[in-house]
Order: sequence, then C-alpha cells, then structure tokens
Amino acid sequence: MTRIVKRSGKSEDFDIEKLERSIILAGASRDAAKDISRRIEVKEGISSQELRRMTARELEKERADLAQNYLSTRNLRAVRTSNVAEGMARVNRQLLEKIGASKDEPAQLTAGKNQLKMRLEEMTSGADRDVQLSDSDMRRLGIEDGSRVSVRFEMR
Repeated sequence: MTRIVKRSGKSEDFDIEKLERSIILAGASRDAAKDISRRIEVKEGISSQELRRMTARELEKERADLAQNYLSTRNLRAVRTSNVAEGMARVNRQLLEKIGASKDEPAQLTAGKNQLKMRLEEMTSGADRDVQLSDSDMRRLGIEDGSRVSVRFEMR
C-alpha cells in the first residue's frame, strides 16, 4: 500500500475513498470524484500538501469552481465552547489568512449528512486545526466534542 506523509509528519496509508469524499465535498458528483481520483498518480512518500495540489490541478481541468471549493475546505476538529454564539464558527487567525478568508465571512460545516451555514470568528487561542462551536450547533451537526467536521470557507 502506498503511504503519504501528513502535515504533522505522520505517515499513513493512502485511501482513495477518502480522496473521493473530499472531492465530493467540493461539489463534484460521485462519478467525477472517482474519475479524478484515479487520474492522480500517488507515489510513495508524497506529502498531503502535494497530493492536495495535484488534486486541485485535476479539478481545475473539470471546473474552476470545484478546484476553489476543494482548496478552501479543511477537515477540522470540533471543540465545544460556551462562549461562541449559535451560528458562529471560531477558527484560528493563521488558518483564515492561509486560506484567504476573513472573519464574518460565511462557511459551510458538514458532518456526515448534516450541514450548517455559519459565520466565521477569529479564535484568540486554540489549535490551528480546531473549530470552536456552540453546544447547540454541535447538536445540530450531530457531533460530539473532538469529532471531525469539514469546513468550507466561502470567500467572497
């Protein structure tokens, strides 16, 4: 099995179904996601960042908006906090800058089949791979503290 190297430096087996799911989250059909993921040549030890760039280039060939959606989506760890208003998602400032988003912009959060449109706030403390949510929004998404949630930053 081919292994990829994550941002953390950890190595894991490449999972084509995981790649397909991320392409579907960007708005591609299931068939398009399968086709695109099969066109990507994944070599042993490739970094997750390079895999992301390769995937975006393939998506760009299909539709520019899919590539932009893909590049602006992150899989983050949901953290329950009592000081975030319902309908708000608090994320790290460096992540916002890296993606090119800013506070008060909309974001779409997806957990399984549940989706919420939310507004962004800057997090003053916390990990750059976390998204802080209210208890009620976590219930609406059907997730527990520490669950993974897909966040698509919808830049204007």
